[in-house]
Amino acid sequence: MILSRLLDTEIIDALRALPEEDRSTLLLVGIEDCTYEEAAHVLECPIGTVRSRLSRARRLLQKGLSDYAQERGLLNDS
Repeated sequence: MILSRLLDTEIIDALRALPEEDRSTLLLVGIEDCTYEEAAHVLECPIGTVRSRLSRARRLLQKGLSDYAQERGLLNDS
């Protein structure tokens, strides 16, 4: 995985922990910079499905990386 050369192990592990469909959607939109329409075409699903998968992936990734972010002072303490 090319991201393994760019990201910390904790981030790679959190990405790998995502369900495959959610991870694929997140990578297409977030890393490959695909539009929702392009991602829907690649994944052969409706745009609404792309939106829901992306929302779920972001929520799960945020939850999975909360300790990582806290340890590095990346979270707002307010």
